[in-house]
Amino acid sequence: MTSKAGILIPVHNKLEYTRRCIPMLTELLDQNPLREQMAYEVVVIDDGSSDGTADWLRKHHPGVHLLTGDGSWWWSGSINRGARYASEKLKCQWVVLWNNDIIPANGYFGHLTGLMLSSGPQVIIGSTVCDYHQPDKVWSMGGYYNPFNGYKYMLRDKDARGINHTVKADWLTGMGTAIPCNIVKEMGYWNEKDFPQYYGDADFTWRASRKGCQLSVDPRLVLYNDTNNTGFMHGGSFKKLLKSLTSLTSKYNIVVEWRFYRTHARSPLAFLFLAWKYFRYIGGFFKWKVLNAFGIKRNHP
Repeated sequence: MTSKAGILIPVHNKLEYTRRCIPMLTELLDQNPLREQMAYEVVVIDDGSSDGTADWLRKHHPGVHLLTGDGSWWWSGSINRGARYASEKLKCQWVVLWNNDIIPANGYFGHLTGLMLSSGPQVIIGSTVCDYHQPDKVWSMGGYYNPFNGYKYMLRDKDARGINHTVKADWLTGMGTAIPCNIVKEMGYWNEKDFPQYYGDADFTWRASRKGCQLSVDPRLVLYNDTNNTGFMHGGSFKKLLKSLTSLTSKYNIVVEWRFYRTHARSPLAFLFLAWKYFRYIGGFFKWKVLNAFGIKRNHP
């Protein structure tokens, strides 16, 4: 019997990315050498776009499953609705978390399908995410978290280059992560209340790893992500720096990150690491303001 997987793509505006993503996905899935063994259903969750995304999908890609929200779902809420639809309505055995701004490398779906067909029911499969603008730069190859000292990071950049074996991880990003639907049901879906946008992926996969699930990243599963499109950045503006500490679209939202540590930390030392992170983030802003005043510029983004 053919297995089935739902590719979940949450979107909010940025139709230009969706215009590129959907036709590319359709073509790559048609080229999948194992398509007879794994059927993929594309599920786009449009959370209140105002740029005509839903109308464009209905007109040009009626075969795509479209769910529409009012703008209050954010990432985790959109994924919850997409996962529930894929599992209950489409009877999928897997869900694959996707973004409309990622491009898979050649052979991606053949490798992914083979891994999904051969993996056990408690395995979550992650992808190697590279920078679209610097293809040799690894942005993420899985994440690690120590709940006692608070050390949380992603295996990335030069540390991940040359790795040709499966990497074990504590948590995974929401890009190219394949999860069995039975795990989703057991975990109770994503925590959209505490982690509506960022940290929803890390929270879910960390909880799954604590429940005994195996999280692994295969170096053959390569995605290229437009990292310039990821997260609200201060761009050298003090006003935007302050906004980055509170905006739901920022990876540095201090309230959301506090919730993650409050939920998962197992020692007061973990909160010292969190304080150090924000000291470096805010201190670095002022440091480069001073250095720039003396004509010293950063030589990297």
